[in-house]
Amino acid sequence: MTMPPDAKDSTLHAATRFASQAAHIALWPVTETVAVTGRLERRARSTAGDLAGRAALAALDVVIVSRYTTLAVDRVLQSSLAEHAIAQAVSGPLVEATARDLAGHAVVERVAEEMLRAGVADRLADRILVGGSIEQVAARVLDGPELGQIATRLLESPRVE
Repeated sequence: MTMPPDAKDSTLHAATRFASQAAHIALWPVTETVAVTGRLERRARSTAGDLAGRAALAALDVVIVSRYTTLAVDRVLQSSLAEHAIAQAVSGPLVEATARDLAGHAVVERVAEEMLRAGVADRLADRILVGGSIEQVAARVLDGPELGQIATRLLESPRVE
């Protein structure tokens, strides 16, 4: 007995679907185990990394408060190594990067404001006046070419009539 062509396709399709579902059911424990194992591995790595980080910070905290760390820092800063480190730092792009950060965070303005608040400008003005610096500047301007340049600019200025 022969089957119509549509019936053969339908039977083949049903058999294929059945085999696929059977394979899926048979392999489900394996695929689920692989997925769960992957999740557990990621959690374990994350936890291990976190624990290692915490342990490193705890060790660093112990080192920071050590008397020997202070002595070691003092020795390094008093050695030629500190001079070498500074020379290397200022000969590279660090100067420009620092200047950008100082300008970007208004450090100069903040320092100047604190100095004004602390009376530094008044003390500097007093030192300049007492030390005779004003007289020295005035004598230099009067004796040098600057006075002639200032007079010429004044006379040629449209503001002077």
